[in-house]
Amino acid sequence: MATSSDRIRPRSRAALQIESMLKRYPRLEEAELERLIELFVYLPVLDQALLTTNDQLAPKLAVFLKDHGSRLKAPRTRLLTILALPGILAACLLWLIIM
Repeated sequence: MATSSDRIRPRSRAALQIESMLKRYPRLEEAELERLIELFVYLPVLDQALLTTNDQLAPKLAVFLKDHGSRLKAPRTRLLTILALPGILAACLLWLIIM
């Protein structure tokens, strides 16, 4: 069933892959499970919310989150790098302007 969100913004490739794997969860090979976890960590919050509203996927998503929730956190070093980069660039520009 198409929702209004499908018309506003097409689903990302990652969201489509996650949906495909969740349909088969927990009957996934180890490599597929690792890929599902890897993709889910960086899935935008909107896509995560849309998965929870899908009547077919929501129960499997709930089980997946219960089983692997502790592994579904984005690595802090990558987040810190992303957050620190604009500050570092601003400091460099300020230093260049002052000099």
